[in-house]
Order: sequence, then structure tokens, then C-alpha cells
Amino acid sequence: MNRYTYYRIGGPAEIYAVPRDTEELNAIINVCKENNIEYFILGKGSNLLVSDSGYEGCVIDMSVNFTDVIADEGLIAAGSGCLLSSAARTAAESSITGFEELAGIPGTVGGALVMNAGCYGKEISELVHTVEILKEGKVIRLNREEIGFGYRHSSLKGEIIIGAVFKLNNGDKEQITEKMNEYSVLRRSKQPLSLPSCGSVFKRPSEGYAGKYIEDCGLKGKTIGGAMISDLHAGFIVNTGNASASDVLGLIKLIKKEVVAKFGVRLEEEVIYLGFKQEELEWIS
Repeated sequence: MNRYTYYRIGGPAEIYAVPRDTEELNAIINVCKENNIEYFILGKGSNLLVSDSGYEGCVIDMSVNFTDVIADEGLIAAGSGCLLSSAARTAAESSITGFEELAGIPGTVGGALVMNAGCYGKEISELVHTVEILKEGKVIRLNREEIGFGYRHSSLKGEIIIGAVFKLNNGDKEQITEKMNEYSVLRRSKQPLSLPSCGSVFKRPSEGYAGKYIEDCGLKGKTIGGAMISDLHAGFIVNTGNASASDVLGLIKLIKKEVVAKFGVRLEEEVIYLGFKQEELEWIS
């Protein structure tokens, strides 16, 4: 799985499947259910940490074929495997505004919807018109009002997302592109994009910022094995070349322990764990 995650970390999946369409996706899920095989829906793995021992189940990769994106009269229709950057580019090329802040978020539309991804004061939930999911063999269309969204959370968790339609506004192509470029420059200046990572490891606490708490604990640059708390942005744990999942877990555990000891703040992970045994994650609270 190190080939399918932004972290470049993770052992083998027992089964890896790439459905070509909704019919094949449904068939794969049915086979898994009939044989009591656990399955995991994968986008681009941008927010995922996979165990060194891998995953005893079927990884269903949506990022290969569910990637279509279409713009029409202020609407963007995108498959769940479409990259957010691709959706944003299509919107910009069609003079549709609203996606600019989200353009630099790594990952897919499906993953972004599940976790209600956001950046620079905007969340993807603000743009949602409808979402299509696969449920018991049928494609169901949900309106925005039927979906519960919160900070880095949505009621779509556990659902199989096929695609979504986003309702935006018409705008000026040049201004949209300029705004996207500004956010891109800002992101590159503040985030360690040259090394593999899962992005922000922790959710924003109710008060303050995770990165600031970590930095104030003196943990910037701290390493365990090949994993390092970024010296550019302490909210990122990067793979310096040969990090294992255990290395990253070790740093997450250290961060949570130090921050709660010094500030009384319990940080909550944004990263998704896959393939870990229960005892490996017992310390998470």
C-alpha cells in the first residue's frame, strides 16, 4: 500500500480491486459481503496511514476510473475518484468560482466529502448540491439537506460515494486563476510539500491550533526512525525517506502526550488508520 498513499507507507493489502464502473463496484462489494471480507474504499490515500503489516481485506480503488468531471452553468459534476485539483481546474477553465480555496487540498472528491475537507475558511460542504451513493445495489441521490456535515466529519462516513454535483457561481476566469495561484503560493510557503505526508495530522482543537501547541512543546524537528515532525509546520509529520507506520504512530503518541501534559489539550487525529490491530491503537482517546 505504500504505492497508494501520500505517506508512501504501508504493507500489502490482501486484495486490491479497481472497479471500472458502478456495476463492477457493486459486484466487488457483493463478493466481499458473501465471503465475509472486510473492504475499504480508497481515494488517493492522502489522509491515510496504513499499517506496516498491511490490510487483511479488499482495498477498492476509486481513483482510477471514477474520475470524470463536467462543468455546466455554474455546476460541477465530479466522480468520487476525481482529484479536487482537477475539479477546481475545470471550474476555473469554465469561469466558475467557488473552488479556489480547495484547489490545493490533496485527495479526491469522495474523500473530501466524507471528512468535509476544508481550507482557508471554506469547507466542501458549502458547495454541495447533491451526492450519489451506492447502497444495497442501488444508486441513491442525496440532496445537501439530507447530509449531516460538521468540522472534518460528515454523515457520509461509511457510505460508498459515486460522485457529486457542486453548485457554484459564474465568475471571471482571470480572477479565479489568480486567486488559485495565490493560495498555491501560500500553501507552498507554509507546508512541507517536498516530503511525503498525510497533510495535517490533527484536527483543529476548540481553542488554538494543533501546530502551535506542538511547536510550543519544542517538538519541531523531532524524529522517530524515518518520521519527523516537520520543522516548517509542526502539524505535519513527514516521511524523510524510510519511515514506517510505527515511526509515525510513535510521533503521534508523543505529540498527544506532550500537548495534554503541557496545555491540557487533547488533540484528535484527522488521519485515518487502516490495518492496525486494536492493541496498536489502544492509547488513542
